[in-house]
Amino acid sequence: MRNSLFKNLWLIVSLVAFILLILHTVSITTFQIDNISIFLLLLILLSPFVSVIRKVKFGNFEAEIDTKEVKKLSEKYKYFREETQDIPDYSTQLNKNINYIFDLVKEDPVIALAKLRIELEKILTKIYRLTQSDDSQKEYIQLGKILTTFKHQELISKNTLNSLREVISICNRAIHGEEISEDNAAEIIEIGTSLLSDLYWSSKMELIQPIEKSEIDQAELECYRNAKYEVITIVPVVGEPFKNIRILTQEGLYELLDGYEEYAEFVVSIRMI
Repeated sequence: MRNSLFKNLWLIVSLVAFILLILHTVSITTFQIDNISIFLLLLILLSPFVSVIRKVKFGNFEAEIDTKEVKKLSEKYKYFREETQDIPDYSTQLNKNINYIFDLVKEDPVIALAKLRIELEKILTKIYRLTQSDDSQKEYIQLGKILTTFKHQELISKNTLNSLREVISICNRAIHGEEISEDNAAEIIEIGTSLLSDLYWSSKMELIQPIEKSEIDQAELECYRNAKYEVITIVPVVGEPFKNIRILTQEGLYELLDGYEEYAEFVVSIRMI
């Protein structure tokens, strides 16, 4: 109903203005052009352009994020995304956050976009701290500074960076009062969570980058593969922290480290025995 009204608003305005112009003119015996006549004529001329206004701020009216803007971003992102390989995601917590955002968009699109922006800022800040060596590591780093740094150092591809800026911009606009439909919010979240997964994997690779690499022969490989390992972990229980010592095979290591980030303990030593 509201969309139909906006599409035909120029016709309504034209008719009203034309009627007012006639009434104003016939009420005067001698035809004359005055300020009111000029204003009404201008109103008629400008009325076709009213249809392109999505929403204006007047009383309870507020700006609205245009569907065309969202579609343009979506098509552009999908185009360059097809040229890149899908990045695997091994983070259970990340999957939970993404699923939560998608569930949230059905209840409150603005809150879902706010959550998406928070997660994007967190992962971008993490990458910044991993790659930069300035003196502000413990201070809050503005998102604009992070993106500008990544652009100058080419740490993130140009297409990814542009998509990030547009997604974050739409999230900010929605948070600050611009209306957005559930469908448009879901589209932005689809793009944003895909970017989030890519950034997570980038940060993971940066964090676990080896400092040295050397070749080994087949015999040494089998030795490591079939060995047992002493694993020491710490459980930081408040008031009563304690240490665990395990003897594990490679299969046991896989089981221990699967979902490791969710454990209430942390590894301090792994030694082959």
